[in-house]
Amino acid sequence: MLLKWKMVHVARKFGALGRDVDYERISMKRLLEVFERTPMYDEAVREIFHDKLDISRSIEVLKGIQGGGLKHVIQPISP
Repeated sequence: MLLKWKMVHVARKFGALGRDVDYERISMKRLLEVFERTPMYDEAVREIFHDKLDISRSIEVLKGIQGGGLKHVIQPISP
């Protein structure tokens, strides 16, 4: 859902979609088919990584799991 929202936002900035387009009514599959391998798609992914993901902290966590300092525990859902 995040990629869909960001793709619509970026496509609007690029002028590929009108400002009045309702992103809820757009097919994600079709949207990605149209814009895949374009600068708009690359920009949407870049913005998600930059704005929403903490890459450096993710690297620390994964290294901690690999090194045994952190443990991944799966348990039943709490009430």
